[in-house]
Amino acid sequence: MQTFLEECYKAILDQPAAISRTLAPSNRPNSFKKLENASRIFLTGAGDSYVVSLFGYFIFAQLGLNTSVFEAADVKFFPFRKEDALIAVSASGRSAQTLQTIERAASVKVETFGLTENPKGALAEKVDHLWLTQAHPHSFDISPSSTTTSAMALLLWAAEELSKTITQRKPTQILLQKAEQMLTWAELWGKQTAKELKREEIIFLLGFGPTYVAALLGMMKLHEYAVIKGIPVHMEEFAHHTKLVVNEGDPVILLTPGCSTNSDYFKTIEKGTRDVIRANTFVLQTPSDIVQNNELLETLFLTFPLQYLAYYLAITHEPPILGWREPHVNAFKIYK
Repeated sequence: MQTFLEECYKAILDQPAAISRTLAPSNRPNSFKKLENASRIFLTGAGDSYVVSLFGYFIFAQLGLNTSVFEAADVKFFPFRKEDALIAVSASGRSAQTLQTIERAASVKVETFGLTENPKGALAEKVDHLWLTQAHPHSFDISPSSTTTSAMALLLWAAEELSKTITQRKPTQILLQKAEQMLTWAELWGKQTAKELKREEIIFLLGFGPTYVAALLGMMKLHEYAVIKGIPVHMEEFAHHTKLVVNEGDPVILLTPGCSTNSDYFKTIEKGTRDVIRANTFVLQTPSDIVQNNELLETLFLTFPLQYLAYYLAITHEPPILGWREPHVNAFKIYK
């Protein structure tokens, strides 16, 4: 029987194959184009599925579509109209708040789309259109890397179907070609960076635009092992307030697309963090020989090294981590 950590590692390694299965022509939904008829597109989810929804917000907003995103528990603040569309994300297909959101949308005849790994879950039964990832995790009681990035890949796929302006090589084509290479580089970065961090430290993860999605997912990866704490912060919020609680030597990871490292904005944030606050500053960007000038795809790729960072911080922990800490499942009744 494989240990918990071995299963988590396997889920990281399986991402190129999981993404390839998800993007296979035989798995292509025939309902992508139906989003064109919506007056507004809402995306929702809970936990890492909410962060996938936030990634989808940036994708569809860049296409000029009227798009909003919200945590499933906040649905009452977003009144639906029948001309709307709802994309509900739940890897397990059992998230209680997400299921309630679908029911609320369906009650006013909103067209619903479900993005899930589970074709037999309650979500699959409730939505009008089903979008399936093909990560095939052995268990949902591990750090769920492959299900999350497969869902992100599927949303990129949907955008390609809707876009009228993509004339260059499609992001999903680059993703399929470069995922293995990125994963190899990511492991080296994660393993080395883990050696430079102390177990008792809090890691600040800074992003902006789509890379804030990677910061949020990085926090979740760290917390899933319950070894070290991560705090995701938008770079602008960091500049205004969070900097006040960062001490000299605290670890700060700056997440950025390669195309943004030379921007005045990023240079100001990096200089202030490194030279003024004197934080232990790490710049995490995708290597230019792997991908460049595609912030959405780079955001997906930036989750890889953060997965490895969390893993390599966990494997040296004493006492050994034997399993998923799951008191929240029973305490908060998050699943149906």
